[in-house]
Amino acid sequence: MYVPATTVHHIKTVREYPWLALTKANLMAICEECHYQIHHKNKPKWDDERFE
Repeated sequence: MYVPATTVHHIKTVREYPWLALTKANLMAICEECHYQIHHKNKPKWDDERFE
């Protein structure tokens, strides 16, 4: 299944490589869920509905 890419991911972090922040080779267009998975590999995404 394909979803629109809605988030820009910095391959090398801006914190460690600020000079690469706007370099096209350091950017990836990905969906929000993929971005979350990259940054939080082993943490489940918070689900508000689960706690209602």
